[in-house]
Amino acid sequence: MRIETPASRPTDPGTSAVAEREITASGKRHQQMLATVDLLRCHPGLTSSELSRTRTAESMGLDRYMIARRLPDAETAGLVERGPSRRDVMTHRTGVTWWPKEVE
Repeated sequence: MRIETPASRPTDPGTSAVAEREITASGKRHQQMLATVDLLRCHPGLTSSELSRTRTAESMGLDRYMIARRLPDAETAGLVERGPSRRDVMTHRTGVTWWPKEVE
């Protein structure tokens, strides 16, 4: 399972590209993606913001921004899919819901 989602943009500072290479090469990015998928399996249909506020995320040490970055990685890996957008009751912002896919 390969992560194909870019973690930095060509217009980002050079330090972003270095950080992307390091987190990917170390395996940390892959581990974070799998942890995020596990979290989503416990709480399907939530936005990344809502996922970050669950006790499960807190106990796993997963923060809002890491979750939001790893969900698109998991999507390109075929582990999750986007659902309909809806308004978050806490932030009042509209966000996409996420759903785990059945892994064979």
